[in-house]
Amino acid sequence: FKEGADGVLVCGCELGDCHYTDGNYKTLRRMALLGKLLEQFGIEEPRARLQWVCASCAEDFTSAVDKMTSEVRELGPFGRQNLG
Repeated sequence: FKEGADGVLVCGCELGDCHYTDGNYKTLRRMALLGKLLEQFGIEEPRARLQWVCASCAEDFTSAVDKMTSEVRELGPFGRQNLG
């Protein structure tokens, strides 16, 4: 966001189906904490999203990106000036 992104999509393996065993569970916890932090900066929840996508599900990934792009466009530009 500080560099000008209007939204961030973090994708990971389905829970329980990660090569790194617990990587997606760590990400889930970190994204929950990040959401609280972003709220303090006035960054709306839909601007940062975690999406589970299986490694071989290209259509699901494309759909997630399209949905995120559409929703962020509706929100409009974020504006780095909000970060101070």
